[in-house]
Amino acid sequence: MSWKKNVISYVLWLVYTLFTGVVIIGLASDITGGTVNTAIVAAGILGAAAILVLLLHFFDLKLSSVLLEKQGIWNAVQAAVAVVLLAVGIVLRVQAVPGAAEDSVYFQLAAVLPNQEVPQIVHGAVYLYVSILHTLFYFLGNKLLVAVWFQIVLQVLCGLFLYCVARRVSGPLAALVTLGIFMCSPVTIEKAVELSPELFFLLPVLLVAWGMTGSFEKNLNKTAAFLLGILTGVLGYLDVSGFFLLLVLAAVVCSQKEAGTGKGAGARAGAFLLGLLGAAVGFLGCIVADASMSGKNSIRVLKAWGALYRPENIVLYTTGEQAAITWEDWMLMVLLAMGIFSFWLNRRQDKRSVYTIGICLWLTATGFGIFTPELIGNTGLYLLLLLWGTVSLEECRSLQKAAVVVETADAMEETAVPKRVAVSETVVVPEGTTVSEKADVMEKTDAPEEADVLEKAATLEKLAAIPAKELHEEEMSERRENLAGQRESLTGEKAPEKKQPKKVQYIKNPLPLPKKHIKRVMDYSLKEMPDEDDFDLDIGDEDDFDY
Repeated sequence: MSWKKNVISYVLWLVYTLFTGVVIIGLASDITGGTVNTAIVAAGILGAAAILVLLLHFFDLKLSSVLLEKQGIWNAVQAAVAVVLLAVGIVLRVQAVPGAAEDSVYFQLAAVLPNQEVPQIVHGAVYLYVSILHTLFYFLGNKLLVAVWFQIVLQVLCGLFLYCVARRVSGPLAALVTLGIFMCSPVTIEKAVELSPELFFLLPVLLVAWGMTGSFEKNLNKTAAFLLGILTGVLGYLDVSGFFLLLVLAAVVCSQKEAGTGKGAGARAGAFLLGLLGAAVGFLGCIVADASMSGKNSIRVLKAWGALYRPENIVLYTTGEQAAITWEDWMLMVLLAMGIFSFWLNRRQDKRSVYTIGICLWLTATGFGIFTPELIGNTGLYLLLLLWGTVSLEECRSLQKAAVVVETADAMEETAVPKRVAVSETVVVPEGTTVSEKADVMEKTDAPEEADVLEKAATLEKLAAIPAKELHEEEMSERRENLAGQRESLTGEKAPEKKQPKKVQYIKNPLPLPKKHIKRVMDYSLKEMPDEDDFDLDIGDEDDFDY
């Protein structure tokens, strides 16, 4: 999925470059301890990123034709690698199960005890998470292992749908790298055995995002936009970060794929407005349902929801305590640095701006303190940074550019050649017409090369259905030649050539030939006699010439 580059794209690239530069300098400072060598380390990271971009772009140019020809094998390899990464992630999380913390507040809230029910929690996602854990404990017992395995299943499903979303939005290579980092990251493995509603809320968010990226592949389905908007409103009620899915909806509707379907800006704006309407319907519906189940006023429930996410203090986003630099940090940093250079490899397509806007909005929301301590937003920011960095791998590739060139050439050919009348409409021969009239109709039905497959098939059937009893022998031969020529133009198959009879070669006559006979014209030379050129005989009334 991509968008058309414009002035805003270059402005956002500048924002991206400044952000990445600050992060690289911070990482270099942590490595060198803030010495003079910080600039050297930062320059080394940028140089290594530039070299990787050139190498990846060069090798992809060499392999693009091979991968396009063997697309089925390439898809099978991608699926196999994805399955292996998921399996490795499951093994790593199983190994981390013994280290799960037993003193979890969510375990205590969800425990099934006498005279204890699930407390009325204002935060919708937390309340729903605790309720589901309580249900699991009711059937399986108050066991920490049950909750931990529930977390692992949630995270594996999150990784799977994260791969699906990244594949549709960024590309196959970016999706595989995103899945590999997510499943093998020490941070995500630690969160897999930690009881928290983040993964529980992240899974439906990824499901809705996956639905958004796949619902508008062929046409601009306004019904799907409205329904997905309702789900967005429900997730926004559970946590305010769910409303970020509206950005995904806007990005999908305004993508180049939707613009290529012939839908104008008005149609795309209408679909997005329907999504906004659906979000409002879903959010207000949840407010009314909450009020009816709790026995409270809807206005009071709405005010309580607003008070939960009301910003109090404006703070700058910080990463907290300084931790040791891991391989994940290095890999993410190099990927972000590659994006500075890969952005310029394609002058028409833009794959990065939507992530830049999402990061800016997320950091702004964090700075205003909108996110709650239960869902602080670090997981969402981590995923956005991951997608933000891995998209540079797809920007280096040339397969998509080659496909765009082919599609553009096909479109230019279709628009350059005027569309002719369908062959099936012209080859209608009424019964009772003469052979000459049918021949005239057949001559008018020269099939253009631009006819589609269905028109070609219909033409061949109608040409073959002409009765041959009404045709003479000579006309039959001419008709066969015409049909063979039309079949060749439609199907591209050449008719078998008939063997021509051998011509007799006579021996040249060595003797001289007689002179060519000249035809003579016999004539008489008569002088002009104006007064004597009347040869009529005078006949009297009594003259009789009867025998």
